[in-house]
Amino acid sequence: MKKNVILILLLLVSVGLFGQYVYMFSSFEPEIIDGRAEALGLTSILSSSGANYVFNNPSMLSSLNSKDFQVNLRTHFGNTNKEKEHLDTDTNSIFYRSDTDYNRKFHTKFNGFSFGLPLNVIKNDDWHIGIAAGYRTYYDWGYDIHQKRKEEFDDEVEIEEEDSEYSGGFNTLVFGGGINFKRKFYGGLSISLPLNSEYLNEYETNDGNQATNEGTLKGSFFTFSGSYIMNQYVSFGLRIRTTFDLEIDGEDDYFNYQYSDKYTIPTEYAFALQISPIEKVRIFAEYLTRNLGDYYNIIYFNPKSDDGYSFRTGIEFGKKYKFRGGLFTQSVPVYEITSHYDELNDDYIVESKNKPQVETGITAGFGTNIFKKIQINFYSSYTFLNYDENYQNVEDTKVFNEISYSLIKIGCSFGYSF
Repeated sequence: MKKNVILILLLLVSVGLFGQYVYMFSSFEPEIIDGRAEALGLTSILSSSGANYVFNNPSMLSSLNSKDFQVNLRTHFGNTNKEKEHLDTDTNSIFYRSDTDYNRKFHTKFNGFSFGLPLNVIKNDDWHIGIAAGYRTYYDWGYDIHQKRKEEFDDEVEIEEEDSEYSGGFNTLVFGGGINFKRKFYGGLSISLPLNSEYLNEYETNDGNQATNEGTLKGSFFTFSGSYIMNQYVSFGLRIRTTFDLEIDGEDDYFNYQYSDKYTIPTEYAFALQISPIEKVRIFAEYLTRNLGDYYNIIYFNPKSDDGYSFRTGIEFGKKYKFRGGLFTQSVPVYEITSHYDELNDDYIVESKNKPQVETGITAGFGTNIFKKIQINFYSSYTFLNYDENYQNVEDTKVFNEISYSLIKIGCSFGYSF
C-alpha cells in the first residue's frame, strides 16, 4: 500500500514536469528562414541571402543590386527519450521503471518566401535603398509525434501509445526596408504581422480515443538592425527584435472548452561579426540574448531561470561552389530537477534548477548559382541535448532520470535574381 501511494504522488509530480522534456522547448525558437544562414551555424544577420534579409537583417536589403525572389523549404525529424527509475533506498532495489519515447516523424513543408528590390529614389550615388516583403513561419509547430510509454511497477507492465499530428504555428507577413551610405553604414527596419497564423493538433490513443485542439495566434513586432562594413575583411552587425505579446485563442474538443491566453516574448538582442581573411573564405559569429526568465505565462519556462545565451558560428569557402559548416550552442527552457529536505515541513521539496540546459548543434551545407540568376542553397543540421538527473523524492525513494533529445533538419532555399 505504501508503494502505491508513493507511486501516485510521483506520477502527479511528473505530470507537471514531463512536458519540458518532449518537444515544446523548440516551440518558441524562431525559424531562420534562409538556406545559406542555416548551413552557417544558424547565423543569419550577416549570412542571409537576397530578399531573406527582410526576416533577419533588414538593413542589408539596401545591398540588393537587382530584384530578388526566395522560396524556402524544410523537413525535420527527431526523437526525445526519458528513462525513469525509482529506487527504494531501504532495500536498495528498483520498484518502478518507465521508458517514454517521443518520435518526431518525417515532416516537410514550405516555410517562407520573400521578394525584394532596390529603389533608386535618391539621386545620389552615396545612398542606396532596398525594400522587401515576405511570409514566414516564425514559430514552427508543424510536426507529427508518435508517443510510447512503457511502465513497470513490481510485476505489472503497462504500455501506452498515442499519435499526434500538429500543423501551423505563428506565421507572419513581413515588410521591411534598409538604407546605406557608401555601402559602408547600413540601417533598417521591418514589421512582422500575423497572417494565416493558426495551429491544429489532432491525436489518437491506442485505445481509440480521438480529439483535436485548434486555435489562432496573434502578435506583431518590429526588428531593427544595423551593419557596418569596415573593409573587405571585417563586418559588424546588430539586430534588435522588440518585445511582443503572443495571443492564443483556441478550442479543445476533448475537454469541450474554449480558452484564451497571452504569452509575453521578451526583447532579443543579437550581435554579429564577419571576417574574410582571404577572398574565398568567410567566417561568421553571432551572440544572441535568450532572457528565458522574462518569458511570461508559459508553463514550462522557469520564471526564476537564468537568462541563458545563444552562440553561433559558421565558415564558408569557395567562389562558384560554396561549402559551408557551422556550430551552435544555446540555452533552452529545460531544467534539471533537484530536491532538498525541508526541516520545517519534514518533507522533501522537489524543484527545478534555475540554470537552463544547453543544446548543441552542428550544421553543413552547399550553395551555388545556376545560370547566374538562380541560386540554390542546401543545408542540414543535427541538434542534441543529453543529461542525467537524480533526486530524493520522499524519505525512502530516489528518482533517476536519463533524458536525451535530437533533431535532424534538412532544407533548401531557391532564389531568382532579375
